[in-house]
Amino acid sequence: MIAELLAPAGSYEALRAAFLAGADAVYLGGERFGARAYAVNFNKEALLGAIDEAHLFNKKLYLTVNTLIKDDELEDLYDFLLPYYKAGLDAVIVQDTGAMKRIRECFPGLHIHASTQMTVTGYHGAKLLQEQGVCRVIPARELSAEEIRKIRETTDLEIECFVHGALCYCYSGQCLMSSFMGGRSGNRGRCAQPCRLPYDVYQNGRKISDRNSSYPLNTKDICTVELLPKILKAGVDSLKIEGRMKRPEYTAGVVSVYRKYLDLLAEDPDRFSTEQEDLDLLWNLFNRDGFSRSYYYTKNGPEMMALKNEKASGDIQRKADDAYRKIQEEILSKEPKITLKAEAEVCAGKARLVLAEGCTIDSAESTEVYDAKNRALSAEDLEKQLSRTGGTPYRFEFEKTAVDDGLFMPVSAQNELRRAALAAFKNQKLSHFRRECETMEKDAEIYNSGKICDNKLSIAVMPSELGQLLAAEELPQIDRVYIPAGLFAEKEWQEEARKLQRLGKEVSIALTVPSRNADRPEYSGLIRMAAELDFSFLSGSVEDTALLLEWGLEDRIRLDSGVYTMNSESMEFWHGQGIVRDTVPLELSRKELKRRDNRFSEMIVYGRIPLMVSAQCVMKNYGRCSRDNAKLVLRDRRNYRFPVYCDCFACRNIIYNSVPLSLISRKEEVKELQPGGVRFVFTDEPAEQVRSLLNSWIQEEPYREDFEFTRGHFNRGVE
Repeated sequence: MIAELLAPAGSYEALRAAFLAGADAVYLGGERFGARAYAVNFNKEALLGAIDEAHLFNKKLYLTVNTLIKDDELEDLYDFLLPYYKAGLDAVIVQDTGAMKRIRECFPGLHIHASTQMTVTGYHGAKLLQEQGVCRVIPARELSAEEIRKIRETTDLEIECFVHGALCYCYSGQCLMSSFMGGRSGNRGRCAQPCRLPYDVYQNGRKISDRNSSYPLNTKDICTVELLPKILKAGVDSLKIEGRMKRPEYTAGVVSVYRKYLDLLAEDPDRFSTEQEDLDLLWNLFNRDGFSRSYYYTKNGPEMMALKNEKASGDIQRKADDAYRKIQEEILSKEPKITLKAEAEVCAGKARLVLAEGCTIDSAESTEVYDAKNRALSAEDLEKQLSRTGGTPYRFEFEKTAVDDGLFMPVSAQNELRRAALAAFKNQKLSHFRRECETMEKDAEIYNSGKICDNKLSIAVMPSELGQLLAAEELPQIDRVYIPAGLFAEKEWQEEARKLQRLGKEVSIALTVPSRNADRPEYSGLIRMAAELDFSFLSGSVEDTALLLEWGLEDRIRLDSGVYTMNSESMEFWHGQGIVRDTVPLELSRKELKRRDNRFSEMIVYGRIPLMVSAQCVMKNYGRCSRDNAKLVLRDRRNYRFPVYCDCFACRNIIYNSVPLSLISRKEEVKELQPGGVRFVFTDEPAEQVRSLLNSWIQEEPYREDFEFTRGHFNRGVE
């Protein structure tokens, strides 16, 4: 097989459609833990049936467990997965490192695929996951073909990449926009897709968008069928189609086109070319103002965006309906069939039917054979009756049929012989996939690092402007200062960092989130210089964390909130790598945080929360790229304004919440959670406000916010 063709199955009908159209495997969600909570997910009975059906058709089935999981839910994960593990589930697709650790321990025979929600952006992170038992990685969709090739060359992991369907604006797994705007967390499978809504775009107070460009976050769907030879050359093992919320006709149509060209590549790569008719079919099934070719050979840009978001006209809808009808007639109207080699023999007192497919062979016998009183049974009669496999997915191809002369066998006995042989064949084939559970459930428990903490509530600040840094520097109560890596590249910031160190404050370099820079000399050089200066690091990505671990700096790492420690198992996972310090998850409520061991965690108590981190650039997409760390504003339909920062050092956009998070007036409640420290994150605040906010925490007097703010998920949490 040149590469696996992996299709979405949001329903049983879509699963059948995928297999009929030529998919090698499907991925789907169960009733819990999947990133499409609003899809028609499979209940237990349907999922067990789907696993068996996939295996009978020599296909594979992967289950999505790709959400962040809370501690109380971890207790249910074992019972949820156990029946599917026993049935022979081929793999789970996982986001949460705690879930990954639990699955590896409880179900050692189950393959683990690292979800794109893990935001794996390079080979350092991929190698770390491989060491922890992952066998396949689904890297961030923003990676280029060259970056994918490096993962292939430096690991033994299988690589799965998206080739068709919807594309998120934000790095998957790093989006909090739906969560903070409406309480529906993308990390919990409930994304409300605010990226598909209109926004006005402002630069320096002047509106730069219009009616033809009012969807600045709306990415086109991707279509890469024309790039298949190059994608395969980069080392991709599995080609993934997005669309678990789509109709079965969509699944069948897209799969059929990609199947055709994968087969063509396998037969004769030199003859590879796409036909317009097939491209038209993909276009008519669904597109957003056209297609893009994803990030394989394009860094970003307006050609990847559906800024206008034109609604489907009557003509477009008619073409879509015609495409659906064609797929119904040519693909979905057919019955899936499995061809079995058959040998039948009838002799005095005994009949036998042997069925075979590959290495699977089984048989059944009957003693209902008698001397014929009238018309004797012929080989043709026997084959005709045994071939009546309607209602089953099988068809027989007889290689041998022998019937002795003068014998009779009732039709009911022939039917029973067929049923018994099919049942025996099915049971034997599926028995190869069945497993016994080799371990017992591990009870969920509150994680405790085992290390001693002095319980001093440290205060940390992260400035984004030099004036903010200088204001914080004046206060002796500040224990730690985070300097963003892009700013640390500037000489003035390096000098201030050394000055802070001389003042006895901890200096920590905040690494870009997510990281695509590990092999950039200027980036890795900054990290090495910081390490030589005894600075510590705030790491918000698996990639940078893995790089620092390779350099033996685990005792200087604090995980940022983008490396999720949503449950005690995930904390224990990172503790196993030598990393104890982290950041309190932003999507847990106060009630949930009370169950968590926060002694070595830092809690963000003030600051605009980054809602999206994107490889796209609003400035560039509006034709205004200036490479000077520009700032923009997005205004939504309710008149909320979201700052957009262009980080030109890492070529990315950060979209911040419209108002800052503030827990300053809830200081006593924060202290009850016993965090190891608190963090203030500053974006556009003037120096005087920085002093005021910090003093409001340091001083013991009661405080009430006199500005617009949010408590985030402190009170409500997420579902």
